Amino acid sequence: MSHFDEHLFGRIAVLNGYLTPEQLQECLAVQKSMDPARRAPIGEILRSKGYLKGKHLSQILEIRKNKLRKLLRDAKELIKTDKVFGQIALKKGMITLEQLESALLEQQRLKLKNFQIRLGEVLVALKHLKVNEVFDILAEQNGRILICPSCDCHFTVLSYSPEKRYKCSQCDAYLKTPTFLDTVVTDGVLEDQVSEE
Repeated sequence: MSHFDEHLFGRIAVLNGYLTPEQLQECLAVQKSMDPARRAPIGEILRSKGYLKGKHLSQILEIRKNKLRKLLRDAKELIKTDKVFGQIALKKGMITLEQLESALLEQQRLKLKNFQIRLGEVLVALKHLKVNEVFDILAEQNGRILICPSCDCHFTVLSYSPEKRYKCSQCDAYLKTPTFLDTVVTDGVLEDQVSEE
């Protein structure tokens, strides 16, 4: 499992209430102390400590699989918005050029595995940015992350307008602003699928 996958796995486990942030940090520290050649996956460590049950492990893996299916419809728009995103983060001094380059390399590696992951999510997974900093950059791009209360899909909405309502492209329910969101993983990008309030 890559560094990106490990962090995504941990955030899903915490967000779904399967373990506490402290338990995750404890197990990540155990994993970090292991010989890199024999390093156990974070799920295995969590199970051995008794923090995670087998059924939760398979649920997390299924959620992660669904979250990583980011084959977005408009790849050119994704590249354009990610480029602007990276430029804003650099200009604001939130990341260094080296951090941006490492995130772009990880993004490219994931793309080769058919996972189209937003640059903001990669930067968070690599601990170069915090989630609230990603939201600040998205706001500067006039974007917003909205969630579907019916099917739990997350969308990056480009050209966000508070006067409009946005529909989920999966189930057609109206999207909402999340009250709590500790990840910037999204299931797609929405721009034109809007309806008047």
